[in-house]
Amino acid sequence: NATIFGNYAFDKQQLGGALSGLILGFSQSISDGLPNTTEVQLNSLQGYYPFGRADRGRTPMITQTDIYAEYNFDITKDYKVQFNVNVTNLFDQDTVTAYGRRPNRDALKIDPDILKQLYQTGQPLDIMSYMGDGTGVRLSEMYGMESAFQGPRTIRLGMRLTF
Repeated sequence: NATIFGNYAFDKQQLGGALSGLILGFSQSISDGLPNTTEVQLNSLQGYYPFGRADRGRTPMITQTDIYAEYNFDITKDYKVQFNVNVTNLFDQDTVTAYGRRPNRDALKIDPDILKQLYQTGQPLDIMSYMGDGTGVRLSEMYGMESAFQGPRTIRLGMRLTF
C-alpha cells in the first residue's frame, strides 16, 4: 500500500499575483487489495475460517485520486473569504472491495465432540457436507458475489468568511 500527497501554494510573484491565494493539493493511493476469505458461522461462533486466510484470493488492486483547491482573498482589511472544493475519487472508480464471505445462510450446528475429535486427529472438517439440501442449512446466494465497492466520486464545495 502506498499514498502520495502533494500541494502547492501560489505566491504574489507568480503570474503578476493573479494566482496569489490559490492552493492546490492532491493525493494518490494504491492498495494491492484485501484477502477474500471464506467465513462460516459455526455453533454460533463468528469467524470460523475452514480453508485458511485468503482461500479465495484477493480483491482487485485499488487506486484512488483525490484533489483539493482553495482560493483565499481579502475583501477588506478585516474580512477574508475562502472558497474551496474537495473531490474524492476523482475518476469515479468503482473497484470491488469485498465479496460475499459466507457460504451458509444459517449457522451450522456440529457436535462439539466431533470437532474435538477432528482437531485431535488432525483431520480436516468437510464443512461443505454440512450445508445444502437435506442438511437444514441453506446455502447463501451471495457467497462469492461482489458485495462492496469503492465509494463513488464526491464533490464538496465550501466557503469560509473570516472577520
